[in-house]
Amino acid sequence: MKKLPKISFLLFVALFSCTIRDGEIIDLINSVKKQNDDLKAQIYALKKTTDSALLAALKINTLQISTDKKIDQIQADLKALLSQIVSLNTQMSALNADIGPLKAKIDVLQTKCAELLAQIATLNYNLNSKGFTKIDNLIWTQVISGNSWRLLANLDSSVLYLSRPTDVLKSTNFGLSFSATGATFPIGRENGQSNGAAYSNFNGGQLVIAGLDKGFYMSNDNGVSFSLNGPMCYGCTGGSILALKDGRFIASMGGLLNGIYKSTGPDNQSWINKWPGIELITLDFSQNNNNVIYAASNAGILKSINQGEAWSMELASTNTFDHFLDVECVNDSLYFLGGENNFYVSNTSSLNKKNIRYKFPSNIAGPHIIYSNVYNIFVGVSWNSGIYISNNRGITWKLYALPGVANYYNNVTIIKNKIFITTNSGLYVMTL
Repeated sequence: MKKLPKISFLLFVALFSCTIRDGEIIDLINSVKKQNDDLKAQIYALKKTTDSALLAALKINTLQISTDKKIDQIQADLKALLSQIVSLNTQMSALNADIGPLKAKIDVLQTKCAELLAQIATLNYNLNSKGFTKIDNLIWTQVISGNSWRLLANLDSSVLYLSRPTDVLKSTNFGLSFSATGATFPIGRENGQSNGAAYSNFNGGQLVIAGLDKGFYMSNDNGVSFSLNGPMCYGCTGGSILALKDGRFIASMGGLLNGIYKSTGPDNQSWINKWPGIELITLDFSQNNNNVIYAASNAGILKSINQGEAWSMELASTNTFDHFLDVECVNDSLYFLGGENNFYVSNTSSLNKKNIRYKFPSNIAGPHIIYSNVYNIFVGVSWNSGIYISNNRGITWKLYALPGVANYYNNVTIIKNKIFITTNSGLYVMTL
């Protein structure tokens, strides 16, 4: 065999070596390519993940922006609500400050509503009745001068008696003129205009007159002579005396011996306190057709169904100003004058102060009021004001002031067709 040339051998060795290295390089290249592909796949996956993350981040950012806007709106709404709360608190404070006057206004409106309802009822009554007594342009005549306290009549009104500070006068011509009875007695202090008097059928006729500080003066001979009896002490005075059907009397008593007293005994000159233990100042009595007696007092409206033997409180006073000055029975209704000069009407079956029929001026002394069933009129006197007359059950009143009488309109009496007014200037009369 021929030996190859040396160069050829070397070339062969080199080519053989390159052939071997080319396979390794190819493998290396393939390996690098695979790694590159894997890297690309990872990069693609990473890019996809990154894109998803970026998209999520974008969504989150958008949501954050929306949420921020909502939060801003909520904050704005809360601020507005807080402002409204502050405003409402301010208004509430103002309302709380005005709640007293508002309640007072509501009470006034309710009272006016009750008054209007009462007026409607009375107007209906007047429309359905035969009419009412005219009280315009009444003419008053002075009968006698001098301080006069109270006028009353005997059983058949054939004799009228007029009590005065130190004596009693009588008239046998129905008040046209008066003469002395011959009886004199020291009534005591001059201002005794509140003293009561009454005439009953006891033993054919008995006259009783309350004396200031002196108890009761009683006469069994038509005022010719008097005997003194009953509770006596300084300040004691019977503001009102009522003659009962059986001839007995019930009388109020003020001062240290406050109470409601009833006469008893064979001569009717013993007196028993039927309301003891309570500082009771009774100012007026009234008796209805069923012999039920009502009393107006500083404690309230009292009631007796057994001719003054026992009393029950029907409408109690609630405070110092809630006293009662006068009471009048008219059929099944009770009219009474209360504190602050309110004139009430209520059904006797359930006494209350829901209906203020009239409010007298606050600057006058609460009037003493009587009612005439014959003429359907109320007549009242206020000692510092004058004469009040109503012909529509107390809805409206007409005021008369007598010439020369500034104060001390003492009392009013209606006998038959005449109204008698006692004053510190004399006795006045008016014919209906």
